Amino acid sequence: MSQAALASPPTGLRLLPLLAVCLGFFLVVLDTTVLNVALPDIGRQLGGSTATLQWVVNAYTVVLAGLILSGGAFGDRFGNRRTYLAGLGVFTAASVLCSVAGGPGVLMAARALQGLGAALMLPASIALITSSYPDPAARSRALGVWAAVAGVAFAGGPLVGGLLTSGLGWRSIFLLNIPAGMLALWATWQHVQETPRVGRASFDVPGQLLIMLALSSLTYGLIEMSALGMGHPRVVAALVAAAVLLAAFMWRERTTAHPMLPPSLFRVPSFTRGSLAGFAFNFGEYGLLFVLALAFQEAHGWTALQAGLAFLPMTVVSAGMTLPGGLLAARFGSHWPLRLGLVLMGLGILTMSVSAQALSPPFWLGMVTFGLGSGMAVSPMTALALSEVPVHLAGVGAAALNAARQVGSVVGVATLGSVLAAGGTAHPGLALVIAAAVCLVGALSVWQVSPSAAQP
Repeated sequence: MSQAALASPPTGLRLLPLLAVCLGFFLVVLDTTVLNVALPDIGRQLGGSTATLQWVVNAYTVVLAGLILSGGAFGDRFGNRRTYLAGLGVFTAASVLCSVAGGPGVLMAARALQGLGAALMLPASIALITSSYPDPAARSRALGVWAAVAGVAFAGGPLVGGLLTSGLGWRSIFLLNIPAGMLALWATWQHVQETPRVGRASFDVPGQLLIMLALSSLTYGLIEMSALGMGHPRVVAALVAAAVLLAAFMWRERTTAHPMLPPSLFRVPSFTRGSLAGFAFNFGEYGLLFVLALAFQEAHGWTALQAGLAFLPMTVVSAGMTLPGGLLAARFGSHWPLRLGLVLMGLGILTMSVSAQALSPPFWLGMVTFGLGSGMAVSPMTALALSEVPVHLAGVGAAALNAARQVGSVVGVATLGSVLAAGGTAHPGLALVIAAAVCLVGALSVWQVSPSAAQP
């Protein structure tokens, strides 16, 4: 094959594997942001407190965060195409259950099933793109499209959620996934080839159970704190149990022959600091979406569509800054744009916190500032975290970084939602200050990274 052919973008059938995989991936990312503006309508129709709505969001992310590492092992053992199809099938079927849920419990269970499907799909999607485009130049462009799809899904989620909820009701958010999921299933079946299986890939079942129980206990304790109080026996028991289970998980990973999360990863300083930054990033981003979606509608009386439109200054700017953030990382190293991005996120949230009740012009300036920071930080964060990870741990390192980010989403929604519930949706200031503080601490966590470690 000529050099020109290798350098050209995939065309014809070469484009179809990318489209097939990206369609399913788009749905997974969309479902992390599309639901927030529909939460007040869900609460009114199905009943439930702020804590219930937190579980509707977190049932998805708890399962996704807890199972994503095992999802990668499933792809190695059974083939990534087969794993991706299974995950997409579960995700689509769970969307049907979400659309017909008659109570909050059924909706939470269906959201957890969506999280299971997403945990199988995410690692497999990267592996399928990598195997479908063996040429390094074509692969880089394909992965760039894959990353851009995430930005578009994140930016469009609140608006799509607002349009569907205002026009057709909140159930239409999940109905949208059904034809799109079926199309992605057909396209993947027809146009994506299977990857070789790794017969010896193993599953750390005890470790998997321990981390799922730890995340669930932590989430329960944080969510119930606002209703029961920090000193309530159930809250204390849940938080203590989370700490004990997390310690048991860490012990298990150090002693088992086949850990799902190799302890040696955390002896790589850039990975540890990049993962801490990822936790802070998602804590601020997804916690903010949850808080503002409720504040816009319950405190200011806006419709779901108005709330979705209100997020555009943040989400569009964030999506637009993703590519420049990657270029800055390539020019100056990952550490500076990541630090600056997290600082801008924190400053943007602080600006919003002092003007959230009146929604005055500084509030919208804060949203734009936050969007600039989040878009600038996302690519350098990945580059930094994986810059010194050994090649044989690259796959599990990427999955672990994604898990750290999803845990940040879980803890952010649980913590900020509880603070919001205690103070009322008309007074989101304290919740926003906490989100800002976490983002700024995330910036500090990468302040000590050496420039050589931060080169992409």
